[in-house]
Amino acid sequence: MNDCRGWSVFLVLTCALIFLGSPGQSAQPEKGDVVGKKFEALKANLPKIIEKVKVKLFGQELKPKIEFARRVSSDGAKITVIYPDKEGYDVFQFLINLRFFEGRWTTAAGDSSSSTLFDSQNVVSKYYLHHLMRAIDKASGE
Repeated sequence: MNDCRGWSVFLVLTCALIFLGSPGQSAQPEKGDVVGKKFEALKANLPKIIEKVKVKLFGQELKPKIEFARRVSSDGAKITVIYPDKEGYDVFQFLINLRFFEGRWTTAAGDSSSSTLFDSQNVVSKYYLHHLMRAIDKASGE
C-alpha cells in the first residue's frame, strides 16, 4: 500500500512542476526577445542606413536594395545588400555578418564582390563594404 502512495505523490509533484514551471524560471523576458526586438528595429532602419553610403559606377549613382536581412542564430544575423545598375544587373553585392554583443548589434565580418570585368572594381567594392559596415555600426550604437 505504501509503495502505491509513494508513486502517487511522485506523480502529483511531477505534474505540478510541469504545469507550474520550475522554481528557477523567472517572469522576465528572455534575452532572445530583447535581441530579436533590437534586430527588428535595426532591420527597419536598414534602408535609411544604407542609403547614406553613396555607391557610384562610372559616374552613375547606384541605388541599394536589401536582398535579405535575417537572424542566423541567437546572437548572429546576416544582411545582403546589392547595388543594381539601370538595367537591373547586380553590380555590387555585399554580405555582412552581424553579432549581438553588449546590448547591440555590431558588424562582425563582411564580404563583397563586383560583377564587372575590372579587377579594380573588386577593390572599390571592399571600400564600399567598409563604409556600409561603419554606417551599420554607427546606427546600431545610437
